[in-house]
Amino acid sequence: MSGWIKLHRKVREHWIFQEKRKFSRFEAWVDLLMMANHKDNKFLLGNELIEVNRGQLVTSELKLMERWRWGKSKLRDFLKLLEEDGMIVRKSDRKKTVITICNYNEYQDYDSENRPQTDHEQTNNGLLSDTNKNDKNVKNEKNNNYTSKIKDLLTLYSEQIPDFVELNKQYWDVIRETRKSGKIAESVIYNTMKKWQKYHPSVIRYALKTHIEMHAGKREEYTLGIMRNTSKEEAEDRLNRKNVVNFNRYKKASGGIDWEAFDVD
Repeated sequence: MSGWIKLHRKVREHWIFQEKRKFSRFEAWVDLLMMANHKDNKFLLGNELIEVNRGQLVTSELKLMERWRWGKSKLRDFLKLLEEDGMIVRKSDRKKTVITICNYNEYQDYDSENRPQTDHEQTNNGLLSDTNKNDKNVKNEKNNNYTSKIKDLLTLYSEQIPDFVELNKQYWDVIRETRKSGKIAESVIYNTMKKWQKYHPSVIRYALKTHIEMHAGKREEYTLGIMRNTSKEEAEDRLNRKNVVNFNRYKKASGGIDWEAFDVD
């Protein structure tokens, strides 16, 4: 079986969910998904203003242990397994544990053209074929603009990050291997690269290099998790100790991205 179901967070208020029990690993994973923020947010923790991004939650080991009725060893083993499988990125200090759900959009949000249709939408499809054709034409016009938008971002990052163009090529060659088709839409590339603007150039460079060298097989959301959980100082320190990426390690294959189309020097 495949497909989607919708599971509202209010299910946690139901007596079935609130029944006192020891959580299974599956229940704990679903609980993390429901606890994660569905949009960027801020809150005050003591005297510290905490920024929480979409797909993140701020908690503590003690809270999770009490919530799931687990011991410390079982909790840490579970979170370690999730990290090793590329499902979460975790960062802890004395006050809190920040958990980032990797590929959060795959669980909670997805492109309208890929999402399952409701009965109402299926009925309307037969009545709105002309409108859909017009919408498709509008989408095609928007897609044509992504080439220039990506070029602008490449130029911007190239001014801030050494050898960025080559690093970026290798990064997206690694990412496209996570797709069965071996292809990535320009809209995905643009929207992902645009999110990097929130982070310091050293953090971006460190995250791309780390993903290429250590996390091939994981999608682009994992890179954002690295960026969220790495400070400028940490990135610069690790880059100074890191070996240079072997760019020849990843060769361009069929279905690769034609970066020459963006004509960036």
